This record gives sequence, structure tokens and C-alpha cells, in this order.
Amino acid sequence: MFKSISEIVKGEGVLALWKGLPPTLLGIIHPLVFFPLYEKLKIYFRENMDKDASKLSTKYIVASTLISKVLASAVSYPHEVLRSRIQYKVHKLTS
Repeated sequence: MFKSISEIVKGEGVLALWKGLPPTLLGIIHPLVFFPLYEKLKIYFRENMDKDASKLSTKYIVASTLISKVLASAVSYPHEVLRSRIQYKVHKLTS
């Protein structure tokens, strides 16, 4: 690992170590949207739909999961397209 890092620094400079950081940080958008939304939807369903139950029913857990996943995917999809295009471009240049 240290040999690879030193080769990158010698060949491309120190800033090359940080090239992939912005896309990587954007990659955490999906869980940052999914988990809070999932928890909020579970609370909403518990308070408004399953008032009598001590536990939230399976159908509301599934609904919370599906809604959260669809919305998180819609928000993070542009990042995935960008990442794929960058990877394809790099692969095409090196081939």
C-alpha cells in the first residue's frame, strides 16, 4: 500500500491522492436520504395508521422501505450516472 501511494505521489503529485474524494463523498447521499426517511415514515405509519398495535405491522415496514428506497435512489441516481461515465472514460483512455 505504501509503495503504491509513493508511486502515485511521485508520478502524479500529492493532489492525485484526493482525486476520487468528491465522487466518493457524494456516494453517501443514498444512505443519508434513505435511513432518516425510513425512520420518519415508520413513525408516521405508527402514529397515523397502526394506532392500536404495539408493533408496526409488516405492510407498513415494507411500505416505509419501498418509499424510502425509491426516493433515495431518485436523489442519488445522477451521482451514479456521473460515476459510471467517469469510470468508462478512464477505462476507455487506458485501453
